Amino acid sequence: MTSESFRTYEMPHQIVPVLKHIAKSNELSERIIAGVPIKWKKRYPYFDYIRKNLRDENFHLARRALLEACHEAAAKVIIRHSDWIKDAFARDDYVSELLAKLHTKACNYRNEASWQAYVKAIAKNFAVDYLRKLDSWEGRKLSLKPKLNYENEFVTLILAKSLLPAIRKVWNDLPLNSRQILEARHGLPEALYPEPNDYKQISKKLKIPIGTVKSRIHHARENLLRLIPNVMD
Repeated sequence: MTSESFRTYEMPHQIVPVLKHIAKSNELSERIIAGVPIKWKKRYPYFDYIRKNLRDENFHLARRALLEACHEAAAKVIIRHSDWIKDAFARDDYVSELLAKLHTKACNYRNEASWQAYVKAIAKNFAVDYLRKLDSWEGRKLSLKPKLNYENEFVTLILAKSLLPAIRKVWNDLPLNSRQILEARHGLPEALYPEPNDYKQISKKLKIPIGTVKSRIHHARENLLRLIPNVMD
């Protein structure tokens, strides 16, 4: 199935048939079933018994019921993340592209996690990438627009709105890690460096990996910008 043909399944109630198509191979279906959470197996208590003792129509019915539940759960994950995108046309396009992406990535699925957890990871990461591409961060979980995540815009925002006094007021409300990383990167709360310190320098100073430095900076900025409106007049 090509990516173009996925466009016929853009509506939420049509996602499940595409997921069925993606998992049509017996090998992948068995991996999906093997990754079913224990609480699901309690919901289908007959499944393991039938699998161990019978090889008849009942087994196939039980297997189909579990697969159907897996696909419905995965479809809800896709719909939930598509809701981050407010524009209807862009949302349909996201779903289409995501399903095409799942079609190519399905062969990499192993039952270390459940099928819906695997779909959730792909849907979430792709939603973030898609929103960045659209330059539109108005999702439920993403309260900041992308420009606020870029270095220059963060600094410009603080200078343009004279936010240093407000930052000092909320400083002690930030977690220790956030305070340390913002101080190391930007010199906050007492000052604001014209040029942020280098990631490598911060990594050596705090004795943490560069990836952790970047992640902490990102979350620290979000935390700070979330607190500032509470002290603004």
